[in-house]
Amino acid sequence: MTDPTVHFFSKPDCVYCRTTKRALDQAGIPYDQHDVTADARTADTAAYHSGQHTVPQVFVGSTWIDAPGDVTALADAGRLTALVDAVTTPVPWDGLPHDDDATADRLARGAEDVPLHASIEPSDGTHDEDPESWPILRFYREFFGFWPNTFAYLHRWPTAYKLFVYCQNLASVRGAVDVVGHGGMAAIGYATSAAQGCTYCMTHAVADAGTDLDVPAALSDARRHGGADGAPIGPFEAALADLAARATRHAVTTSSLDAARRTAPEARAGAVDPDAAIEAATQVAASFGFLNVFNDLGGLEIEGDWAATAAARGVDAGRHGVGAANADNLSHDLPEGGPGLEDMLAGYAAQAPHGSGLGGHPRPRVPRGRRGLPRHPRARCDGQLGRAGPAGLRRGSRPGRRRDVRRRRASGAAPRLAVGPDAADDAAPVRRGGDRALRPGPGGRAHGRLCGRFPGAAVRRRRGADHGTRGGDVPRRARPGGGTARRPPSRGRRVSTVEPLVTAAATACFALATGLFMVLAFLERPVRATMRRATRASVPDADVREVHAVLRRLLHQLPPTMMSVMGGGTLLVVAQAWQRGFDATSTAVLVGLVVGLGYLLSQLRERVAAVALTPSDGLLDDVRTGLGRLVALHHVGLATAVVLTALQLVVAAR
Repeated sequence: MTDPTVHFFSKPDCVYCRTTKRALDQAGIPYDQHDVTADARTADTAAYHSGQHTVPQVFVGSTWIDAPGDVTALADAGRLTALVDAVTTPVPWDGLPHDDDATADRLARGAEDVPLHASIEPSDGTHDEDPESWPILRFYREFFGFWPNTFAYLHRWPTAYKLFVYCQNLASVRGAVDVVGHGGMAAIGYATSAAQGCTYCMTHAVADAGTDLDVPAALSDARRHGGADGAPIGPFEAALADLAARATRHAVTTSSLDAARRTAPEARAGAVDPDAAIEAATQVAASFGFLNVFNDLGGLEIEGDWAATAAARGVDAGRHGVGAANADNLSHDLPEGGPGLEDMLAGYAAQAPHGSGLGGHPRPRVPRGRRGLPRHPRARCDGQLGRAGPAGLRRGSRPGRRRDVRRRRASGAAPRLAVGPDAADDAAPVRRGGDRALRPGPGGRAHGRLCGRFPGAAVRRRRGADHGTRGGDVPRRARPGGGTARRPPSRGRRVSTVEPLVTAAATACFALATGLFMVLAFLERPVRATMRRATRASVPDADVREVHAVLRRLLHQLPPTMMSVMGGGTLLVVAQAWQRGFDATSTAVLVGLVVGLGYLLSQLRERVAAVALTPSDGLLDDVRTGLGRLVALHHVGLATAVVLTALQLVVAAR
């Protein structure tokens, strides 16, 4: 299996395999073809080294090309032959014994599917005591008749559970139904899930459409023949479905956008704004992108009645188990009262203004080549949500990538060459011996599959000569929805309307204190030298007595005024630090104030008394000493006020 350079894993009756084979033949590139249904070892080899259980899989030496569609894209770009000629490294399995039982066992363990639900305890949210969750329960009892199994695991993180449902799922689904109708929504949900390969979501999209609509058949007929007259899925709905499928795989092209706009007059739900429909499709792709990843990684059990409905329409359960029937988990009396669904949607919408995102997330940048998309897809539902901000495109909830990549084994996976695929339909699953579908899960460990979820760069190369070890190249955490790996931005801080007023008032207090101390510094300028040495001869005695007399007259008014200003500033600074969560800048202001004001208060009474109790025409040494110490204290106060004012300006700027 080491010659020729190109190795091609396929299975019979696979349309994507035939397309890939045709591209290789037309390019005149020799290859070695392996049938994954022939034996378990061949299937395990493909899954172990690619990290996925779908075909076709193409290896050019040690470089794995992410099929389907990528080989065709490389050939059309004139890059496939050059790639083959440039690769000199052997295939990952080169040198492994063919008949060694230990190697076969290692490949089988690496290709084993380990669903995450085996490691995550479910949480019963059907009896949730949180009033904000009650509208979700009431909605799904009316909409599905049961609480989906997805939420039994997502509910372990209650905040994420509520944010996803209110900010993304309900908004996107209801908005899509309003714009493109139930048929268009079903087509978009099915095509997006098929592109990701999540049979749980495919089942829900098919079964939720009802018994009168066979979504896969209607979508196929619309693609090929324009759909039957009066059918809820026609050319426009098929174009939107293909666009959403491409969006979730980051393969949107200008032609796919043009197709949606061109076929808009044929919309089966009536007149529609093409851009509004594209927004709706984008939002659904974002919502299903998260669900596809979460449900498929979890390997959740599919509700039994819906699984039977979907199976009758050609959608099998795949790697998911199947329950005996739909869950009967919402038949009990649900709590009354609490906020209504529209109240919750409107509340979250108010926290997610257009262009900023919930929690202060910045608006996402549209990748180059996607400029034809609407500037900012927004969720729309029943006129209540309005503009819900980029909830569906925020980092963390944007459309997920292909299910194959999230299962790549860090150590055993070959380098990946990412090229936007042309196919928008579901990839064909590999079957071992034709009896059951193999599903992703190389490595046998949830952690390894999570670390390898997203592609980080165009070409990822392995490290280490032993491909069976765990010392591979672990991808960096990628931003969900973007093509490059980088950390998502930190969540922004919500600013109340009172906080700027508190900051401004504290700044004003310290600015006033700075002004008062500067006036004192100006009055004390002739005797400033007495701060360092009270008996300094350069300071005339007359000036010392004159300044001393001025300060004595001010002692009855100045200290109370200064203490009032600094005391008010202290209260405001404490309130400011509390409002800002004691961040670095506000804490620095508070610490500086405590240190400076503490020193001033510890010295003030003694030094003021020394000046107040000494007549200005008394003993010159006593006058000079008391005046010099008070002048020095005034300058410490000036420095403290200046520093605090500067820090407050920094706080205000942040």
